[in-house]
Amino acid sequence: MIKIEKYVPMPSAKAGTIDESFNELREIISEISVGDSFVVPEKLLIANHTNGHQYVGRNVYNLFKKSGKKCAIRTIDKDKGIFRCWRTE
Repeated sequence: MIKIEKYVPMPSAKAGTIDESFNELREIISEISVGDSFVVPEKLLIANHTNGHQYVGRNVYNLFKKSGKKCAIRTIDKDKGIFRCWRTE
């Protein structure tokens, strides 16, 4: 059963910490050239709970977009959850 609690202060929207787990990806995106590629690290994969397969989350696409670049991601080995990302623009 879910317990309702009163008088718990709500933190401000900016109070969250910066997710530093994407710093390595941000660095790669800043250095990658068109046509270059990399294997997407396992820590950036998300498990699909309905069929058990993994997929690449929107974070990779969004970080490319924020940097003004585009990418394409393809499944290399579905069973092992290996994905490769190419910079396209």
